[in-house]
Amino acid sequence: MIIKQTGKIRLTNGAIERYRPLVKESLLSTLSEIFNEVSKEVLQPTTAKTIKNTPKPTHSIEPLSCQVVSEQPIEIIKEQLRPEMHDIEQRVFTRIEKILQNNEHDISMLSFKLLPNELVLKFNNYEFLRFTSSDQCHFSSFLDISVANEMCPYYKISSRGESSIVTFNSPADIGNIAQFILASLQLSLENNSCLQ
Repeated sequence: MIIKQTGKIRLTNGAIERYRPLVKESLLSTLSEIFNEVSKEVLQPTTAKTIKNTPKPTHSIEPLSCQVVSEQPIEIIKEQLRPEMHDIEQRVFTRIEKILQNNEHDISMLSFKLLPNELVLKFNNYEFLRFTSSDQCHFSSFLDISVANEMCPYYKISSRGESSIVTFNSPADIGNIAQFILASLQLSLENNSCLQ
């Protein structure tokens, strides 16, 4: 899944402001549809699987619920995610890829910010997906592990305070973006005892 290099899109401020609501509405509705669908098919307690070589959770996994609120990001509690998230990520990024291709977007507009207890995914600086964790389960501690892999040419990392901002370069492979975020989430799930 590679988005062909088409050069950066140059828009006037007026055009950006007119187009932004359409992008926002499309992404939010798409993500809401996907997560609602996946919550019914994948995240039911009867079908939930445990992570390999880790104890089975003592509590049932609640279906994932996402409600779109105007000007607010979709929030997903990380503790609700289990190995089934691979299917979620695949569906989400397949749909995002389609949106980007259909609208000839520059993939560099897709980025995410990694906070100590949150992972925020942004599109053209609009926050549309947020993963949150409890105080005992941090995302940021696993960033350095992910950096040492073959995906380094695809993104750059900058730090500001307690935040690490990851911005993907253009052109970039949407599959690598999905893998990067999936790897960060998977490492968190596998290494945090509060999720086992």
